[in-house]
Amino acid sequence: RRELQMSCEKRIAMRKIKSLNYNRIFVIILTMQILNLLFWGAQKGGYYIDEMSSYGLSNGYYCPFLQDTEGYMNHWHEPSFYMNWLTTSEEDRFCYGSVYDNQANDVHPPFYYFLLHTICSLFPNIFSKWFGLLPNVIFFGLTVFCLFLLSKKLLGDNKLSLVPPLLYGFSVGGLSTAVYIRMYMMLTFWGILFLYLAVLLLEDKPKYLATFATVFAGGMTQYYFWILAFFATGTAVIWNLCRKKWKSTILFATTVLAGVVAGILLFCCAKKRQLFAIR
Repeated sequence: RRELQMSCEKRIAMRKIKSLNYNRIFVIILTMQILNLLFWGAQKGGYYIDEMSSYGLSNGYYCPFLQDTEGYMNHWHEPSFYMNWLTTSEEDRFCYGSVYDNQANDVHPPFYYFLLHTICSLFPNIFSKWFGLLPNVIFFGLTVFCLFLLSKKLLGDNKLSLVPPLLYGFSVGGLSTAVYIRMYMMLTFWGILFLYLAVLLLEDKPKYLATFATVFAGGMTQYYFWILAFFATGTAVIWNLCRKKWKSTILFATTVLAGVVAGILLFCCAKKRQLFAIR
């Protein structure tokens, strides 16, 4: 018995060592991916119109659309005219009412713009691509990390769990999402995190508070998150009902619904935008 116990303990210890080694390999991979992302971010020299809108909608003082400014058409404007829209000033720093109002007139929820406005407010009268790239780098790292955790759950193998984050983090799609100064990198993070939380439910380890926060934040980042949440929740609910886990299923579904309702209550334009906006 003593030999058997020692053998079991040795196996457990070896598994922990192997798991630790794979975690270290993941950290090395993630570090390389972030350095690669920073390199391509440094190469970024131009901006798509939507990226300019990210700054304008975040920092334009109750001015969502520059072309609606009085006297905009058929007049020459100095560079300062455009910089006033793209940056914050000492007078309108941390003005979240303006951000909220701008988004009420646009088609997206305000969470991403709140974040970008906060960063820009720390550096008034200054424009930099890094104000928009910095949050993307952070959410890129968090996305790859959550993908690693999700892969561990789904694949059940430490070695194989390195493959999805490795492929995504070095992919053209992953890098393009991260260097594009829009809310889609943040959206990707909330999506992967929600899938991970749904898997935890199926393992009988539900995290209701984290689920509520993820659904709320995801929906207030981009409405498309709710589409993913709908199908992921439906799949998890059906799976759990087949296992006769009635209580956890009801609590999870209620938590998801509460997150959606909370988002709509915060941004009351959401329901109207969803039903009647051109997109």
